[in-house]
Amino acid sequence: MKRASLQVAALVCAAALLAPAGAHASGRQDRVERSITKMLNYIRVASGRPAMHTSGRLARIADRHSRSMARRNTLTHAPPLQARVSRRLDGETVAWMPRGTHGVARKVVEAWLVSPAHRAALMDGRCHRVGIGRRMGQSGTFITAELMG
Repeated sequence: MKRASLQVAALVCAAALLAPAGAHASGRQDRVERSITKMLNYIRVASGRPAMHTSGRLARIADRHSRSMARRNTLTHAPPLQARVSRRLDGETVAWMPRGTHGVARKVVEAWLVSPAHRAALMDGRCHRVGIGRRMGQSGTFITAELMG
């Protein structure tokens, strides 16, 4: 009985480790993505900007881009026309954190805020919607934030 319980626990752990980061197949953000959104909104509101609302459409775009970066194991901004057919996106920020990094959400937001270009995009008062995507690659976690007015 004890051995069967250990085998079940090992399978559950293995499934969790093999599952890709991000939960956009179900349309829901994972814990890190929710934390990033909450931190960005806290900082925006404290700076007199409106909080952003989560957009499922933007999250899917962000997730696709994060998945593409993870697959290629490279950090890049999306080509200008990629996933921008029906609406103009006002901004995009990308980040990478090595595997095993603790406090990924906080570290990513801090890195974005010290970069003048990323900070400007995230603090743009015209942006009211955000989508965050996160995927694990060979070398770490790839994260994309898509912003729209």
